[in-house]
Amino acid sequence: MHNIQKIGTYWDHIPSYQDRQSCRSCGGTEFMEHILTICEERPRQIIWQMAREIWPNETYEWPNISLGLILGCGSIMAPRENAHPNEHQREQDRRTHHARGPTHLMQTIITEVAHLIWVLRCKRVIIRGNTL
Repeated sequence: MHNIQKIGTYWDHIPSYQDRQSCRSCGGTEFMEHILTICEERPRQIIWQMAREIWPNETYEWPNISLGLILGCGSIMAPRENAHPNEHQREQDRRTHHARGPTHLMQTIITEVAHLIWVLRCKRVIIRGNTL
């Protein structure tokens, strides 16, 4: 992340734009984890809830979303279910084998949701906040 995004204290020393450093919902300083996972803005909550609802929870557990998970979602894997009838072998299989389809679905959902939340945040803060 390396503070490359134009959020939070980036706006602190730019005249007429200091208000962009604070979250409009809670008033705290914006940072990427806040925007993607913590903020109480309704769109963020709805989008993550919809992601959880489309995920096949009966077969695969939805992960706890964090900034680290979002940044590393290209390397997360959904465990393959019911690979072996032997319980011990099944547990070993869960640690070493993964289902490709659910893994790709999980990676796609997480990256698309994070991108959508970021785009909506930018539209709300930067485009609508612009007084030109």
